[in-house]
Order: sequence, then C-alpha cells, then structure tokens
Amino acid sequence: MHIVNKLVINRCIASHPKSERKITDWYLTANEAKWKSYNEMRADVSVMKGEEMDEYRFHLGSKFIIVARVRFRSETIVIDFAGTEQEYEDFIRGL
Repeated sequence: MHIVNKLVINRCIASHPKSERKITDWYLTANEAKWKSYNEMRADVSVMKGEEMDEYRFHLGSKFIIVARVRFRSETIVIDFAGTEQEYEDFIRGL
C-alpha cells in the first residue's frame, strides 16, 4: 500500500515518543501490504470501519490510533489523524 500524508504520523511521534515503535510497526506492515478488502486488512492489523465509506481506525495498542482513508483499488492509505484517543475526540470536536 502507498501511504500518503506521513507528516501526520511524524508529528505524532514527535509529540509522543512512546508511540514510535507502535507506529513504525504499523507503517511497515501497511506499507508492505497488498490489501484488497477490509477482511484482508483486518487479518493483519487491529482496525475498525469508520463512519465514512472508506475511513478506518487503526488501533495501535491501548492508547494510540491512526485514522485513515483506505482505497483498496488504488492500494492507497491517506492518513487523516495519528495520536491518542483523547486527541482524536478533540480533533473531531474541532471540525
């Protein structure tokens, strides 16, 4: 999969150094993946379908999440958010 908007995950790592290993593990898995469906993706990573059509929440342990749009046909992941659950709630409220 081609991952777009890596700046978002780099900012999360800078703000939360403890997230680096979990985010790096997720990135390596996602980058090497050739997911064609939600079920294939779910077999490799902890993920939940979001409210939007192509939106997914990747759970990275107990504290951190990545919210991204996954486009299986073009093998692209567009990262919208990376951080803690609380930061995500604040992010949503700010929209």
